[in-house]
Amino acid sequence: HAVELARDTVQQVAADTHRRWADFLNDRVGGLLNAMGHGAQQLRFGDDLDFSVRIGNGQQLARGKADVQLSAGARDQLYLAVRLAVSEFLSRGGDPVPFLLDDVFTPSDDERTRAGMKLLIEQFARDHQVLLLTCHRKRFEALAAMDPELYRERIHWVDAAAFTRAS
Repeated sequence: HAVELARDTVQQVAADTHRRWADFLNDRVGGLLNAMGHGAQQLRFGDDLDFSVRIGNGQQLARGKADVQLSAGARDQLYLAVRLAVSEFLSRGGDPVPFLLDDVFTPSDDERTRAGMKLLIEQFARDHQVLLLTCHRKRFEALAAMDPELYRERIHWVDAAAFTRAS
């Protein structure tokens, strides 16, 4: 009887936790996608934390189909928005988690990259340490030249090659 009670309790706690995560992600991810210029009309997480997305033509796609039908840039934006929202959820207790992002905008066009960087700088860099690794520094320097006020005080460029040469 004790084992069955423990199993039922763990299952109930897991279901409640998944529901809270799904509610948070349903509320937050759509807003992040809109800020990045993503064409998704709606993103819905279920209690199993799997999701479906409604794209611009009104078609509802399960995660597996979305992975295949979305462009690489749109797909990467979608998963970046999920990662950011999960990090926000984990940071609710007052200890913001840092973000380590490795070339998350490589497949995105310049307009989406610019919107994504603006989102990171304005909404996340205030409360989180954001480290963006890239092989495309010139691209980001060009974006910074387009929005100098946004980048001036908030972005610190580090050349990893300089550390290698110095050692």
